[in-house]
Amino acid sequence: MYLRGRHFILIDTVLISLAYFVAFVIRFDLINYREFYERFSLITLGVVALRLPIFYYFGLYRRLWRYASVRELVAIVIAVSVGSGLGLLIIVAMGLLGNQSPFNGFPRSIIVLEWLLTLAFVGGSRFAVRVVAEGRLPKVARGKSESRPALIIGAP
Repeated sequence: MYLRGRHFILIDTVLISLAYFVAFVIRFDLINYREFYERFSLITLGVVALRLPIFYYFGLYRRLWRYASVRELVAIVIAVSVGSGLGLLIIVAMGLLGNQSPFNGFPRSIIVLEWLLTLAFVGGSRFAVRVVAEGRLPKVARGKSESRPALIIGAP
């Protein structure tokens, strides 16, 4: 297992957890949040455990992010969407178990909010690498050369 972006595993763990936390805060506006706090902890652990292998499968840890393009953006959208879709299926399936399930009455709007936030956080972290890398490139590589064109006479 070769991981080019091993540091992104830790970053993704934090960002996925943050996305769920912010989704809960947006959804409940800090009202009735305590009711779902225990569910939040359980769900966050499950979502992170589900998402990291999905991100690995779609190659998010094997790419050179300083050269990120539309192809990488599509991979991020697909990986985040598959993760949210599977998470929704698990939550719905567990909610069908009845009153004893911690997912009974789980608001589905959290999934939509979490999808948007995870997409923004994970995608933003990856493309921030490209922005920083482009800032370090010499001016010639960015197309802003300070040299003047020259004609060399007698060159083969």
